[in-house]
Amino acid sequence: MKPIKLNLQAFGPYLNETIDFSSFYEHHIFLIAGKTGAGKTTLFDAMSYALFGKTNGLNREPKEMRSTFAKPSEETKVAFTFSAQNKVYQIERIPEQVLAKKRGDGVREVKAKATITIFDEFGKELNHFTKTTEVNQIVEEVVQLE
Repeated sequence: MKPIKLNLQAFGPYLNETIDFSSFYEHHIFLIAGKTGAGKTTLFDAMSYALFGKTNGLNREPKEMRSTFAKPSEETKVAFTFSAQNKVYQIERIPEQVLAKKRGDGVREVKAKATITIFDEFGKELNHFTKTTEVNQIVEEVVQLE
């Protein structure tokens, strides 16, 4: 598995951040560095959440990863794109969360969602799945970790 892109929206300390891993590959190695609390572990939490629906630590549930900086109407979600087996996989997961209603006052509960889109090596879409169980099954087959 080769990471391509990670997008975090209202996830941990990130409001809207995209990391393009493909720019790192010409150097063969890269370092994730920063001060304590800068969000380094959150990047791994985001990749783990995108792939498996859970963070990599035992201390945090996905719904607890919502950014304290997010506006009440901003949706928390993670999108992760990676390549494996001559295909490109694009996963998007939205954790369970409480958001402001789109119209009027009050809040609404949003259930967790997951989608995965599979592309061939030329960028042609091969398949798209929107059921969490299907997404989990595909990731398990491709990544072969759980």
